[in-house]
Amino acid sequence: LTTLNWNADHTRNEEDVYCYCGKSYNSGIPMVQCQQCQQFFHRDCVKCFPKPLLFGDDFLEFTCSVCTQQDEKYVRQSMAWITVVQLVLYNLMRRQDPDTDFPKDRDHSYFRWKEDICSFIYDYWEYLNPGKQKSATWHNTIASVLSTNGSIFLSGIEKFQQPGTPGGH
Repeated sequence: LTTLNWNADHTRNEEDVYCYCGKSYNSGIPMVQCQQCQQFFHRDCVKCFPKPLLFGDDFLEFTCSVCTQQDEKYVRQSMAWITVVQLVLYNLMRRQDPDTDFPKDRDHSYFRWKEDICSFIYDYWEYLNPGKQKSATWHNTIASVLSTNGSIFLSGIEKFQQPGTPGGH
């Protein structure tokens, strides 16, 4: 690690050597940066997360096994629900196949509140909220975040005549 030539922001190195595996940086898969050595690690090479690392997830502190000289460690930072929803929508958009049946127009993607967004959060609950119990009304909290933040989330109701179809600007 000490022989790599990093740029000023410590986001890329000239040798294009990253992770335990020593392979290239890959912007097509999520990578996480060790808070200690600042090396980047590929999602599939990291074993400490309860679910695969999400794109854009900078809301955790990760320490690699080289730095701990034991197992990897991560600490999830507390996230507001609006942040959780934005992270989930970003990952739903990244997963989107051009041939899917998700409603979309030229500038926006739309997802269903319960079937897409809440289902994703349910599947990733322990990853997003480690140790936190699901309340009986957590779905309603997500609906509230979507409906009260119209400057961030567009409703697809008018456009597609489908309730529960928020989109990202």
